[in-house]
Amino acid sequence: MSIQAEGKFTLADVWRGARLASRRMLVSTTLIGLLLLAALLFLGIFSPKFLREQWLLIVLSVFWASYLWIFLLYSSYRTLKKSPNLQGTVRYQFDDSGYRLEALHTQAEVKWGAMVKWREGKYTFLFYSNPRIASVIPKRFFQSSADVDAVRNFLRTHVSRK
Repeated sequence: MSIQAEGKFTLADVWRGARLASRRMLVSTTLIGLLLLAALLFLGIFSPKFLREQWLLIVLSVFWASYLWIFLLYSSYRTLKKSPNLQGTVRYQFDDSGYRLEALHTQAEVKWGAMVKWREGKYTFLFYSNPRIASVIPKRFFQSSADVDAVRNFLRTHVSRK
């Protein structure tokens, strides 16, 4: 049984993949920034003079909470614009042995045994052929939810989900 998926990458696809890959870091840096901001504002309740004197710390805590989000969005934009493999229509074909990728400037075949792990988000799959580098495959590229389920079953059968 062979499953086909194809489409053109958008900024949303790349950004969703980056967010899924960086989820732990996003949550931790955002929480640290928000906790610092909450602590500063709490101290400011008891001493309004404190807020006037420590405005730089407040700005830095807001920056800390939002920096990684902004960086990921910018990085996703640059990746989409600068990567020739994300231009034009990208086609995938999945079967029991692995998957094939065909894009404007590349063709590749990846066996399931070459994949280190995989992750699934609401809108995307991440396929890792390296522990730190993932390929984003948007679920919207699939023709039906049954195709998404079939690929998920291929992954569960052939690839560990570390």
